[in-house]
Amino acid sequence: MTDLRLLNTTVTSDWKPHHENGTVDGGQIGNVKYSNSDINRDYETDSMYDDYNYFRAEIHEEFLNSIHQHTSAFAVFLSVWSFIINVLVIIACFRNKEPRMCGYYCHIVNLSVSNLFISVFVLPLTIYHIQKEWDLGQTLCKIYVISDVLLPFTSFTIIIIINVERIMSMIHPNLHSWIFQKTFKTITVCMAWVIALVVVVPIWTSGTIPYENRPGECFVIISKESAILCPLVTYFIPLFCIIALTFRLLLLKIQLSTPTPGTIESTRMSLKNYHSQQNDIDFESECSPMSRPLPSTSSMPIKEKKDDIVSLCIVNTVFAAMWFPFQCISFLLSFCQSASCIPSTGLNQVITWIGASTVGVVPLFWFIDSQLRSGLRIKFTRRSDVESADSTHSEETFL
Repeated sequence: MTDLRLLNTTVTSDWKPHHENGTVDGGQIGNVKYSNSDINRDYETDSMYDDYNYFRAEIHEEFLNSIHQHTSAFAVFLSVWSFIINVLVIIACFRNKEPRMCGYYCHIVNLSVSNLFISVFVLPLTIYHIQKEWDLGQTLCKIYVISDVLLPFTSFTIIIIINVERIMSMIHPNLHSWIFQKTFKTITVCMAWVIALVVVVPIWTSGTIPYENRPGECFVIISKESAILCPLVTYFIPLFCIIALTFRLLLLKIQLSTPTPGTIESTRMSLKNYHSQQNDIDFESECSPMSRPLPSTSSMPIKEKKDDIVSLCIVNTVFAAMWFPFQCISFLLSFCQSASCIPSTGLNQVITWIGASTVGVVPLFWFIDSQLRSGLRIKFTRRSDVESADSTHSEETFL
């Protein structure tokens, strides 16, 4: 998300056009008449090119200033919005006490924490670097550049783990309960961060080309091999995993939506499985309440509407699609041999901020899940229930 800054290359010139009689014109280019002298013609032609470069540089500088102003405003909005929406997702997950969804919500919280690091650390430093020259030291500069790659890859890895968790919860519920809710719960939460650190940090430390930034600059130059390896490992390989997992989720969604002749028997078996799962769940966990009534047959996993599958498939698609242009151009630039293949400043800004906007766009799709939405309404519902109970008690006292 670092901004592409171009140096000011304005050209100053004291050129003024000449008339045929050798006098100097004070102003309009349209009134110029060239002399018959070859020397004067060459001089005036070169001067016209200098004047053209001067005005073109002026326009280019104004264009860059306009882009930087709009970029700063959008970065401020994105930082504030992503912080708010991710905090709401975390609150909704903590308020939802569905035991069967414990591992699912824990990883959504983990993804929201990764987004919060982007909104409170990466984006503010990006805003600072757009508005001012970098004056925070080269150590923080390297941490900022590496975090700009590390945190999106961490989010991608967490999304893959969420997909695996949902598939396992429907195919192997007992194994899912053992891995994602009891024994390896903490390990699965920390796994994405460990993988990201092991993959990204060596690429951006061992693959760095020694280069001393001048005052006011903040960027890290890596070798061609590292430039090819970074998008390949941090995006394209996880992308194929996401496509395969999304396809598997859609197949499970179709299977769960298709009624079968043994619906009654399946319902009975699901009730039996529910009792066995409830006995296996650790009720001291923060994700499960101390007591919970037996749900009706319509709310069992075989019969219920899989909103979590729908929201997860949309999250997979949106996250991968929004980062696709940036990662593709980053991968192609590693093979670039000339300046002609470098994208323009405007295009660079657009594709960069489309990818960065995932921190504020993707969390919205978690609320497709009705159970997650109910986590935001639970407080207001309880408050209304308490008020109604108090009013009923007061009426009985009065009577």
